Formats: sequence, structure tokens, C-alpha cells
Amino acid sequence: MNIIDWNALDAPAQLACLTRPAPLKENLAEQTSRLIAQVRADGDATLRALTRRFDGVELDSLAVSPAEFIAAEAALSDHIKTAIRNAHRRITQFHLAGTPGPYAVETEAGVHCERIILPIERVGLYVPAGTAPLPSTALMLGVPAQIAGCDSVVLCSPPQADGCVHAAVLFAASLCGINQVFKLGGVQAIAAMAYGTESVAKCDKIFGPGNAWVTQAKQLVSQDPNGAAIDISKLTQGTDFVAKVTITNPGKRGYYSQMALSQIFPSGGEILHARMFDGEGAFKSSSSTYQDIRDDR
Repeated sequence: MNIIDWNALDAPAQLACLTRPAPLKENLAEQTSRLIAQVRADGDATLRALTRRFDGVELDSLAVSPAEFIAAEAALSDHIKTAIRNAHRRITQFHLAGTPGPYAVETEAGVHCERIILPIERVGLYVPAGTAPLPSTALMLGVPAQIAGCDSVVLCSPPQADGCVHAAVLFAASLCGINQVFKLGGVQAIAAMAYGTESVAKCDKIFGPGNAWVTQAKQLVSQDPNGAAIDISKLTQGTDFVAKVTITNPGKRGYYSQMALSQIFPSGGEILHARMFDGEGAFKSSSSTYQDIRDDR
């Protein structure tokens, strides 16, 4: 981590600190669009082919079976399961406290105005797994969907080398009542949830973080009337613990993620800007775009 005294910098230096890393590929949008089109055209067959190409895994079934959920829970230690249960309880407690409710107001005699809260019917959740399993993401996406009462929740997460979604992610999903989990990552996962395939149900809105490819895919499907709506970026502030989570989590989503944290120190009122470079020069070889997608998803 490189610590920079923000107030000591002139305007050009401050701008340089805020400049995002160079795009992974100049033709990112074009290549992402091509992958989406392949999924739309050939459905599950393309999903299997792209998973074979990017993840090096041959899948018999795209969906996680009930037996895999059971095996995942059995594979985790009691310590890990207790930690995930506690996280689920705390996240649920937080969101329940902020859950909006309906109300009705008679603004004038005979004029009734009412707010009605309805859940999104079908939502898709994307849980990355490029550098580490993220059961925390499964919980932070799954709990709000659980509280909202969405009729259908689809979760996609890239398979490991053994062809399975990580056990901790599956256990977190099960706590959220999610049983539609698919072994899919990257662009193909977003395309499957946005347009639907033989196995994956089309979703009304897609939530979840990801690398440049996932972000580009979400942008493209949200611009298509036949695609799906997407979530928006969120800003977080709070304790030192929250700040650490906020700055380190983006690094798990791709080598080209930019991480920045601004903090005001009460002692001197000095604002520091901390920036972490995780993937500078990560791909110096002439490896293909597909290698980049596989390693940085």
C-alpha cells in the first residue's frame, strides 16, 4: 500500500492519483458483446464450452445438485459454519431494521396516495471467485433478496478446478434459501441470467460485483430492452473495520481493480489517500484474452 498525503499534492498530482488503471483490453466491449451473443444463440451448449475454455472444467450439469449442497455443508468445519451463520444473522438484523414499509396518506379530502412495496420477482446474484471464495458476497446479496421475498433467486459463481462451487458459498446460499445455484462465472454467467437458457432462468435484475468483464457484461445487458436491469455502485463509510473491508474487497474481483481509501484523522484533520496497486504488469506475456478472462474474473 502506498500512503499519500493528499493535502501536500498539487492539482495535477491529485488527478494522477485518481486516474484509473488502464483498461484490460481496448476492445473489451466488443469481445464481451460477442460472448453474450454466443450465449443467446446457443444457450447451455455455449455455457459449457465457455466454462471448458475459461475455467478448464468439463461440467456434466450446470446446476448445483441437492447432494452437492449436502456435501458442501459436511465439508466445512463447525467453526466456519458458525461464522457464516453469525454473519447471516447480523446482516439480516441490519437489513430488517432498514426495510421500507408501505404507507397511505390522504393528502386532501378524497385524495389518497399510497406507497406499495413489492419484491422483484426474479433476481440474479453473481458471486465472484477469481482469487478467493466469497461467502460474504453471497450473504450480502442473498439476505436482502430473502427479506424482500423474491419469488425466484438465481445465484451464479465460477466453478473450482474440481467442477464444484466453493462449499462456503453454497452453505451461505442455503442459509439465504437459495437453491438455484449454477457453476458459471464471468460474462457467460451474466448473459445466462439476463437472457435465460435451457437451464438458467431469465432474471429481471442482476446484482453483484465482478471484474472488468463482468462489469462490461452487466452494462451491455442493461442497455438492451430484452436484457436485465442491474444494480448500481454503492459507497460505504463507517468504522476502521468497514473501511478495511471496503478497500480490500475490490482487489479480490480482479487484478485491474482500483482501490482507494480517503480517511480524515481527527488529531490533525489531515486527509490521506491510500491506494493499492494489485495487478500492475500482471499480464506481460502475449497470452490470449481468454487467459485474461480466466485468471481475472
